[in-house]
Amino acid sequence: MGMYDMICGDQVKCFYRYFEFKDEIWTTSGDLRRFRIGDKVPYRTSWYNYTKNFNIINLWDTLLEDGCADVHMLIGVRNGKVNFVKPLAQANETDWKNIQRCIDYRGEWLRIFSQAEALDYAEAKEKYEQMKVDYMRNKMPYREKTMDLLYGIAVVDEEEKRMRLTELASLEDAKKREYEEFVVFDENARKELIDKFERNVKPERVLKKEEEGAAKNMEQKKRKREQSKQNM
Repeated sequence: MGMYDMICGDQVKCFYRYFEFKDEIWTTSGDLRRFRIGDKVPYRTSWYNYTKNFNIINLWDTLLEDGCADVHMLIGVRNGKVNFVKPLAQANETDWKNIQRCIDYRGEWLRIFSQAEALDYAEAKEKYEQMKVDYMRNKMPYREKTMDLLYGIAVVDEEEKRMRLTELASLEDAKKREYEEFVVFDENARKELIDKFERNVKPERVLKKEEEGAAKNMEQKKRKREQSKQNM
């Protein structure tokens, strides 16, 4: 699952930060913080800027494993503080007034500035995800076969393991072609349904600024660590 934060019980991963581990740069998607109505949120850092007035669209799978429908949520931040959290279907155009940005729960910018656009996006996203599930279920037999062969492979005897590994190796070319066909399908589905909401929303200058901000932040942390070592 990874790290995250909570806003009135709703999980978000948009307030991420960078850290260094074994000389590599990693990100954590939150710090298990809990924000309530009226609480300030970290809406701006040197590597992201959601502005003081933004909405978060939190889309969930339409149907859970127990058969109960989940609810898409809309979170509103105004003047840097949590202003409201409500089911997206219960929101209205007033909830979109004077916002400067709309993001998803991971912090990706969305091209959405009205309730009508938000509902269209939720519907398109649900359709897109269902199309992917149907495609994988009905048109990717080698993927399914691979999963079956890998299931429990760590606990079978050596002869069974060798047989499975041999069969897995024989499926590699077909599985590769199958995946390449899926990529084409996925790109076309995205273009048809959700690219107008998600694709190329963030300008190149912003992407560059975020990269520079993250690099600067990591350099500052590195200098602090070196100074601490020198003072020990």
